[in-house]
Amino acid sequence: MMNPLVKISKLKKFYAQDRNIVRSVDDISLEIFPGQTLGLVGESGCGKSTIARCLMHLTDVTAGTIEFDGKSLDSLNRKELKVYRRQTGMIFQDPYASLNPRMTAKDIISEPLEIHRIVRGGDKQKRIYELLDLVGLPRESSSRFPHEFSGGQRQRIGIARALAAGPRFIICDEPISALDVSVQAQIINLLKNLQREIGLTYLFIAHDLRIVKYLSTHVAVMYLGQIMEIAETKELYDNPMHPYTQALLSAIPIPNPKIEKTRERIVLKGEVPSPINPPKGCPFATRCPHATPQCHHVRPELRTVAPGHKAACHLLPVINEA
Repeated sequence: MMNPLVKISKLKKFYAQDRNIVRSVDDISLEIFPGQTLGLVGESGCGKSTIARCLMHLTDVTAGTIEFDGKSLDSLNRKELKVYRRQTGMIFQDPYASLNPRMTAKDIISEPLEIHRIVRGGDKQKRIYELLDLVGLPRESSSRFPHEFSGGQRQRIGIARALAAGPRFIICDEPISALDVSVQAQIINLLKNLQREIGLTYLFIAHDLRIVKYLSTHVAVMYLGQIMEIAETKELYDNPMHPYTQALLSAIPIPNPKIEKTRERIVLKGEVPSPINPPKGCPFATRCPHATPQCHHVRPELRTVAPGHKAACHLLPVINEA
């Protein structure tokens, strides 16, 4: 059986804020296998980007472990951590804010090459041209500054930078949300083609469930720092079991006026609870139309509710994982 490339076990990340504790990520376990794309979806503030920062080792975790290719990040020394960061890349949400406005495209793309001492001199210029070709940018654009590019072109520079060191794993933190709709499809197709050509593994964080469905092999639904449901993409979209997932999918517009007008929508009432004072039981219980007293007092575990399909809900029957 194939081993996961990335394994997150009981991860917690809490922040101190004005004598309070913010539970940004609260006991999450995930696995991402080589060549797969795990789509991570959920409302703003649910902890998706915190997971990304923990995976990049940009912030210390409060509890739990993160393993990459069988090795725990906590056990890595400084040299091994540098090797790990060479094997991982990150594409950011805002393609303008993530690029240094005083650096040319060539300098931005070459920075990882210099930090990791991969290539120098003429070989470095050759590698820059290869990366520009890979992301669909003309070679003569390498001397231009970020403000001289369009939003989609800037994101292509960000993708080229993420690929520069030859990573195996890429974290895509909402890489298309700041782009025009007409450009989003181009970037998604580029990411899909790169995965097929290079054999990349992705964690794709997004709000748009339609994009996640197109790009991801598996989808995890997150709410208030916890995973509510996870399954293969087709299974989750065809058979959503958790009430929160059902509500999210019902909000996706259908490009057919007749169907859109008559279909049932699930409208959630109330606000997302504060991560400073989360509910004692299920985090979704305060907005769930099916919540029982047990839901308000006992936190549900993420358990198998169908083959290859897990959900955290007291109302769903559990099957034998064997």
